[in-house]
Amino acid sequence: MALSLAYTLIFTTDNIETSRRIFEVEIFTPEECVSIIASAASAASSSASLGLGSSSPKIRGWSQSRHDLYPTVDLNVADDHVWPHFAHLKELLDERLSPAIEAAYGVPRASLRAQDIFIVRYDAIDTIDAIEDGNSNSNSNNGQDHLIQHTDGAFISFNVLLNADFSGGGTRFVDRRSGSSVTAHPRKVGNGLLHRAKVLHEGLSISRGSRYVLVGFIELDTSRYDSGASTGLSVYSSYLSLGWLESWSGHLYTAMKMKMKQENRKQENGQQQQQQQQQQQQQQQQVHWFKRSLIKDLQLFAYLAADALGKFPKEVTFVDWRKWARREEFDEKAKELGEAEYFLGQYLLMDETGRYSKKIIKVHEIHETDSPHAS
Repeated sequence: MALSLAYTLIFTTDNIETSRRIFEVEIFTPEECVSIIASAASAASSSASLGLGSSSPKIRGWSQSRHDLYPTVDLNVADDHVWPHFAHLKELLDERLSPAIEAAYGVPRASLRAQDIFIVRYDAIDTIDAIEDGNSNSNSNNGQDHLIQHTDGAFISFNVLLNADFSGGGTRFVDRRSGSSVTAHPRKVGNGLLHRAKVLHEGLSISRGSRYVLVGFIELDTSRYDSGASTGLSVYSSYLSLGWLESWSGHLYTAMKMKMKQENRKQENGQQQQQQQQQQQQQQQQVHWFKRSLIKDLQLFAYLAADALGKFPKEVTFVDWRKWARREEFDEKAKELGEAEYFLGQYLLMDETGRYSKKIIKVHEIHETDSPHAS
C-alpha cells in the first residue's frame, strides 16, 4: 500500500513525461518580431544615451553583466528606461505565451511569474577578433556568438526566435545521464522553445549576422504574492513536482543565505554587544545553518531525482496551443484566477520564510545561488 502510494505520488506526468521534454510553440508573427528587434535597437540607444550598458560600438547600450555566471549580451525589457519600448509585449504574452505554457505543462496561467525577461543578441565574431579561449562566451569588442552549457535559475525557460538572417545558431539540449543531445531549431521566426530550466542546454555559435532571441525564466506560484489568493496550481505541479521543489528550495536557500549575511553584518557592526546576546546569536546561527542544510539537501535530491526519472526526448514536440482540447477550460480559469505576472514578477524576492515581497533589486541578485548548476 505504501509503495503504491509513493509510486502514485512520485511517478507523475509532471516528473516523468514533461520533466525533460522540449516543446515548440507559435508565439509571434514575423512582423511582430521585426517590431520587437526595432524596439530593442531603440531601447539600446536610450540606454547608451544614459551612459548605461556597453560602450563598444557594435553593442552600444546592451548589457553584458546582468547575469553573473553565464552572462549574455542582452536587454532587460522591464527596466524603467527600457520598458516603454516593450509595453506592447504584455498583451502578446498574455494572449499567446500563457496558453502555450498551459497546453505544454497543464498549469494555470495565473500561477506563472517571470523571474526575468530579456532580449539576447548573438553576433558573429570576426576571425581577427576571435577569442582563443574555448571556454569564453564573448568578445569584449564584438559581443557574443554563443553561450556555453548551463541551466537556468527558474522552473520553466522559454526562448523565442526573432530573426533568421544569420548562419549557425540553435539550442542544444544535453542529457546529463547519457551525454546524448537534441539540437533545436524553431520551424520559423516567431516560434519559441519551452523547457524545464534545469535541462542542460547551450546556445550554439553563429558564423554570420546577428541572432536575436526573446528569453524568459518562469516560476510557478501557488498563491499571489500580494493578496495570497490561490493561483489554481495543483499539488502535482508544485509540492509533488521535483522540478518545482528544486526551484523553490533553491530560492529559499538563497534567501536564507542572504539573511545570514545580513545578521553577520549586524554582528560585525555591533562591537559592544553583551556576551549573552552573542551566545544567543550563535545558537540561532546553528539552527539557521541546520535548516539551510536541509533545504540544500532537498534541492539536490529534487535535482538528481528529476534527472533520473525524466524522459529525455529524441526530438522536439510541437504543441498547437490554439487547438488544445482543454483551452476553453483554462480560458475560463484565467477569468476567475487572473493572468500571469510577466513583468512585475521579476521584481519579487523570496525571504527566509518562503514568502515573496516586492523589491526593486538587480536581477542578478535574484539569481544568486551556490548551486553548481546555477544560471
